[in-house]
Amino acid sequence: MKILTIDCATDTLDISVCKDGDTICETFLLRPRAQLLCLSRTIKNTLETSGLNKEELNIIAVTNGPGSFTGLRLAITTAKTIAQILRIEIASVNTLDAIACSLPAFGRTTAVALDARRDEIFAAFYEDTGKKRISDYKAFSKEDFSKELLSYGKNITVTGNALERYGEFLKNECPGNNILDKHFWYPRGYALACIAEKMAASGETKAFSEIDAFYMRKSEAEETRERKLKDGQ
Repeated sequence: MKILTIDCATDTLDISVCKDGDTICETFLLRPRAQLLCLSRTIKNTLETSGLNKEELNIIAVTNGPGSFTGLRLAITTAKTIAQILRIEIASVNTLDAIACSLPAFGRTTAVALDARRDEIFAAFYEDTGKKRISDYKAFSKEDFSKELLSYGKNITVTGNALERYGEFLKNECPGNNILDKHFWYPRGYALACIAEKMAASGETKAFSEIDAFYMRKSEAEETRERKLKDGQ
């Protein structure tokens, strides 16, 4: 199975072409807002470097959130456009699941935590190093997340870009856990492809018209607009 993966959900841009479980070509940029500047060009270059024609693709896998509102809209719109042109389906992959699946096999419980801004963390917990989610997707304050983390005991692997802001706090409040460095905070193409293959096998991929983002909350702009309408502005 030949899969194009697209991720713009967090601080990175990752475009990969995978075939039967192997990554043929990957472009990974740890550069905030790179998505806005070079997504289309990166897809084109990655496909050309892979040696595959876009007509050979079977599925497109895209992270659908949570994450950056702008990045998610851009990635999903791009995936839907390509899927519509090629008449193929899309695997819409949760960002937290994709990050968990991107980790090496540590063989322990894993917490994936994304910086949701506004002093919140979006997180989920997994066992067997990301292979099985054991919690709901939830929004936490840093204090509530540390309590949730403690409830799983010690020696938990913690990853995700929330560690940029809250890493030291979590080290102090939840000692004895494995706080991963930045290299492990983001979704990678091979993980999206792996999840996409499982979704395809179980009939969970969808037509482009059925794909939407998973935001977990309204954007700040939407909330501001609603407040103004409520106030009659």
